Amino acid sequence: MNTSDIKILTNRISHPLSGETIGEISDKFTYYFTYKDGLPEGEQLYWHPNGQLFYKKFYKEGKLEGEQLDYYDNGQLMLKQFYKKGKLEGEQLQWLKNGKTFKKFFKEGTRV
Repeated sequence: MNTSDIKILTNRISHPLSGETIGEISDKFTYYFTYKDGLPEGEQLYWHPNGQLFYKKFYKEGKLEGEQLDYYDNGQLMLKQFYKKGKLEGEQLQWLKNGKTFKKFFKEGTRV
């Protein structure tokens, strides 16, 4: 992907980056990001071209924090994982479209 693939739809950002932006990437994905003092902050969302949510994650002071959820374009949950201070923490669950599930565990970003 190059920067010509990104189309900003709404931009309420001051510099250093603070505020929210909504846009599209290659006419495929729509996104909503928020920033504070140049760092990602708060909820970040991506949607599939059909309007279904693709992923939802949360940033705190520029680092991933809390639950991240990813979805297939049919709305089926694909991935559920947790972050603590930017590192994977605890149980990660992954679902294939056929319903098969995988489970992994992480401690401070390292698989255990």
